[in-house]
Amino acid sequence: MSNQIQEHIAKQISSISNEWDNFRSEYKELKNQVSSMNIALNRPHVTSDNAGSYAEKSAFADYLRKGEVKFECSKQFSSDENEGGGLIMPHFSQEIVSQLSLTSPLRKLASVITTSSNKVDFVFEDGKFESGWVAETAERDKVGTPKLQHKQIEVHEVYAQPTATQRLIDDSSIDIYNWMLERLADQFGRNEGYAFINGDGDKKPQGILKEDKVEKIALLKEKEIHVEDILNMINRLDEYYLGNASFIMNRATLSYIQTLKDETGRFIWQPSYNDTSPQTLFGIPVYCSADMPIMSKDAKNKVIALGDFRKGYKIVDRASVNVMRDPYTSKPFVKFYATKRVGGAVIDPRAINVLEF
Repeated sequence: MSNQIQEHIAKQISSISNEWDNFRSEYKELKNQVSSMNIALNRPHVTSDNAGSYAEKSAFADYLRKGEVKFECSKQFSSDENEGGGLIMPHFSQEIVSQLSLTSPLRKLASVITTSSNKVDFVFEDGKFESGWVAETAERDKVGTPKLQHKQIEVHEVYAQPTATQRLIDDSSIDIYNWMLERLADQFGRNEGYAFINGDGDKKPQGILKEDKVEKIALLKEKEIHVEDILNMINRLDEYYLGNASFIMNRATLSYIQTLKDETGRFIWQPSYNDTSPQTLFGIPVYCSADMPIMSKDAKNKVIALGDFRKGYKIVDRASVNVMRDPYTSKPFVKFYATKRVGGAVIDPRAINVLEF
């Protein structure tokens, strides 16, 4: 074999060896990167979405236990007298609203928005305008102009004041963050749930039963609900709203409705067999609310509401919850004074009707 051939083979072997070394080095580096990524992905609370939330939870828990305002929460501390001098927690507020949505029928069905102001203005059409067919080059007929309606919804302050012993607060086995979350969600939920149904709009949301423009349907026979009354509610609601309509009533009223049968002898109420399909009346979903009035022969009550509540009712949340720690006024107990701001009102009365008993 000639020297030239030997040199050529040696160069090829050397080149292949260098490429193999480079490949092994790159493979090792890539393997280390993948390993680091797996460690990071398996580490709790590292994503961009919840990293701030985790830091806030930890700092907020320290504030609840010791009254300390750490760096993570210092930018959210308010000493303004109008704000109560407490912590304004955006993530905490979002979690409370999420909890409220699980228990409030109106929060499930109505339109909900969040604002940073104390009031929100809505402008909407009355829906009365003309349309039709026309040839491409034909002259267009004059059409009516819809009227614009204006509605302003103010947010109102609701408060809750859970109290705890210092021993409970100091107990490390108790998740003080979730303890506070559950109690505030429960109290706020009870207050706003009642207001969304029965509120008069004075320092509280306006309820669906307090809107004078909502159509009130009388019973066909006094103090007795029959199948025809339910059908009357359905037929009186415009088809534009009927496709997304729901019933809301007290569970005591529903227990009576469950006994009603149609002309063929079948029960008009159909139970729910899973979590995704609600119980229905004539195919329309039924939701229960303890804040709806019950049937009473001694008083005239609006016992059933039917409507497209997404189009008919608007809930406005102020994007913060203020929490103030008070260890002084009720020793040895620690009080937590919390406030939340929410508003609500009927924005389209035609989307809702109610049955008067």
